[in-house]
Amino acid sequence: MKRVKLIYIILIVVVLLLSSCGIKEDVASEENVTSEEAILNTPYATEDNISVTVEPEKELDDSNNKDQIEVSTALDEEMEESADPYVGVYNDPSIDEPNLSIEKDKDGVYLIQIGLYRLAKLNQCKGVVKDNKLEFSTNEIFEDELKGEITLDGDIAEVVFLGDEWLDFAGFNFRRFEKISDVPYDFN
Repeated sequence: MKRVKLIYIILIVVVLLLSSCGIKEDVASEENVTSEEAILNTPYATEDNISVTVEPEKELDDSNNKDQIEVSTALDEEMEESADPYVGVYNDPSIDEPNLSIEKDKDGVYLIQIGLYRLAKLNQCKGVVKDNKLEFSTNEIFEDELKGEITLDGDIAEVVFLGDEWLDFAGFNFRRFEKISDVPYDFN
């Protein structure tokens, strides 16, 4: 009985190994194609099963086009945004899920989303940096404005909610979040 099981296991492994092998194509069938060109011109499937072909880089002849070269600043703007220490996504370590997102709009105002597990979700907080603290406020929960501060300690954002009304509502006024990304996203 043990031998039969062993034979079945060996057959399954062999079948799996053989099925994982692809069909080998002769990509360098043309005489004048080098191996590098053959690799670059071979289509491959992406995760979405879209066939993509990588084309070799063409040398730029900039002798006649010196005045026509455009410089893109999109990457520089993206790097400036990611260089802001507050901007990004932060995990709530108690549930190991992202629950704090901070981004900066064109006016320099920070847009903040704070999720407090099983308590509240603040999606419309706005803030500015003053004295090395990101001071924010929102009118989402109370009639009066809820205010708070976010300070950074390395990759840890410490959120403090100000006011007795919040303390009575939540039972706490302090929460820590750990940064996981420099790129913010919407939790909605």
